Amino acid sequence: MNVKPVLFLATLFVCLPQTLRAQAQLNQQKTIPTVTFCEMVKQPQLYFGKTIRITTTFEVRTEGSTLNHQLCLRSHDDQIGASVVRIDDEQLRLVNRDFARIRSGAAGIHPQVTAVGILRNVSRRAFDWYRYRFDIIRFENIQKKIPSLIQIKFAF
Repeated sequence: MNVKPVLFLATLFVCLPQTLRAQAQLNQQKTIPTVTFCEMVKQPQLYFGKTIRITTTFEVRTEGSTLNHQLCLRSHDDQIGASVVRIDDEQLRLVNRDFARIRSGAAGIHPQVTAVGILRNVSRRAFDWYRYRFDIIRFENIQKKIPSLIQIKFAF
């Protein structure tokens, strides 16, 4: 028996699934729809249980983290709570790193973030007054908010 064809087939069987998995992840990133925050909250039923990409203001509060946007603010009783979906150890490590950056203030008080996640028609268990929950899979961008002149003027 010739060793080269056997070695080739063995390599193909070992490497092909990894290559296909990596390609599927790349394709998945391209196919995740980008939805405006206002569109998501106006018609949430269209997005329940679906993976979407949104750009939003991430607000860390004493009662938990919430998502908001200056163009369509939410009342206290209509908040969207933020939590995390665990896919694997590496994904969880990266999300925790980004959460630490947000909580430390290194990204501003309420940074603008682009996040991929899943909108749920349930609140977080610990904070039942949240209307919906957005389970974050990953952060794609964290922008420090630049304070307006009014905020700077009152800071002194």
